This record gives sequence, C-alpha cells and structure tokens, in this order.
Amino acid sequence: MESFSFESQFKGAIRQQYKHESLRFDSVFLVTDLDSDRAQRVQASCQRFLSHVRSIEGANWRVFTGADLPEVPRLLSLIEHDKPDLVVAYRNLTEHPRYPRSSLGNYVDSVTQATSVPVLVLPVRRQDDVGAEDLEGRLQDTERVIVVTDHLTDDPQLVRFGAEFTAPGGLLLLSHVEDEDWFERYMRAIDRIPEIDNDTARELILARLLKDARDFIDSAASTLHEGPLDVRVSPLVQMGHTIEAYRNIIAEHNVKLIVADAKDPGRRAMSDLAYSVAVEFIDVPILLL
Repeated sequence: MESFSFESQFKGAIRQQYKHESLRFDSVFLVTDLDSDRAQRVQASCQRFLSHVRSIEGANWRVFTGADLPEVPRLLSLIEHDKPDLVVAYRNLTEHPRYPRSSLGNYVDSVTQATSVPVLVLPVRRQDDVGAEDLEGRLQDTERVIVVTDHLTDDPQLVRFGAEFTAPGGLLLLSHVEDEDWFERYMRAIDRIPEIDNDTARELILARLLKDARDFIDSAASTLHEGPLDVRVSPLVQMGHTIEAYRNIIAEHNVKLIVADAKDPGRRAMSDLAYSVAVEFIDVPILLL
C-alpha cells in the first residue's frame, strides 16, 4: 500500500468544532462522615474554593454529616429524587484512614458509576487529619485547571466543565496524551503486514492522532475567547506514558483542579485513565464527570 493511500483516508476526516454551552448548578450535595462542626468547616472551604465559579453562585448546599450519612443505596435514591447538579465528597467515606492511596471508596465509586451527576472528589484526608484542619491549604482556587483525557475530540463536555470551573482570568489546560504503549502495540501489528509501508504508517497515523486533538483545542480556544468566560486556553498534546506525562504536567503548572471523564461506555467500572489519575493525584481535587 502506497503512502498516498493513507493520506487519502485521512483527508476525509471531519474537523470537529467546539461549541460552548453554559452550565448552571442550583443544588449541591456535600457528603461527609464528619461531625456537624467539621462538616460546616469543609463546606466553607469548598464554597471558598469554588467562589469564582460563576455557574455555581447561589446554589443550595445540602450537607450530610456522620450523624445523618445514609447507606450507599439510600444516598443513590436521594440523588435520583433530588437531582443535585453536583456532589462533593471525600474519598474513602466511612473507611478513613484505610487504603487512602489505592481506592476512592464505595461511596464515590457508586455515585460516579450509578448516576450522571458530576462528583468533585476532595483531596485525601491525611492520617492525622480529623476532617477539616488541612483542607483550606489544599483547596486554594481554580486558577489553573486541567482537562485530562486521551479522547478529547470525543467528549466536549470535558472542555465545557473545565472552562466553567476555571476562575476568571485563569488558565485552562486542555490536554490530550496519546498512550505510547497502546500506539506501539498497534504499530507492531502493522509492522507484520508486508503490504504497508511501516515508516509512512507510523508517521501519518501519529500526525493525524495529534492533529485532531490540536485542531479541536484551537476551536475550543477560539470559541471560549469570543464567549462570556474570561479564560485563557493552553494546549498540551503529546505522546507519552500517560500517568508519568500527567505527573510532570500537573507539577509544572501547579494545577489546582483536575477534570476527568469517569465513565467508560464499554463497561460499568470507571475508565482506566480516570481511576489511575484519581488514585495517583490524591492531594489535588478532581472533578469526575
């Protein structure tokens, strides 16, 4: 197969355009296992953290404490009935301090997979933290937000939430990391097909994968620049080992909030990327969609 055959296939690709739709959060569930005083302090920290998110201004907050925290099935029923626009929760609710680095806990796992409500997962509670003492220092602002994905062009919702949660004048990092291990796996398969020019295939496929993401980010940046949100957009499109790449990006840019897609349409469990990010970056708040 000649190189122009690859080019002819890619020339038919449709450049996707980003269209922004404003969000509105009228109701928030804050789910804790703390006593009332500490839960109120957590609420104050969360409201301060989100104070520049215009779409959440004036929202009604319902706070669950350790005294009235329902079992998971009951909480899911309340979410279904009350239809909050956002759930804010600790990881490992009722299980702290067990396994803080390897699990989100039954509550967060269940809400993210059994409902369509976005979940803001708070930074992990430290071993000696009884609930609220060190949260203020780790819930600072949303001036630097990153959208984490390997399928950016397939999910404009990630951009929409990332933009809405970025403070006015803040920086929205739109990232797309093509997993190097997966890419090499497919390239090894192509290498075994004698009719295909391997070098041409590698060059054109990689170029197309990265170009689609860059074009979509350009479209999003243009749309957001012309819209009502005062947000700067920076593209981060690369090939690499996913978690290592994000570890470097998040540290370099001092990211304050991570936005990721928790749903995997092919199964009931959380997507591999979202789960890996959630258990890796335990000191950064994560918005799971």
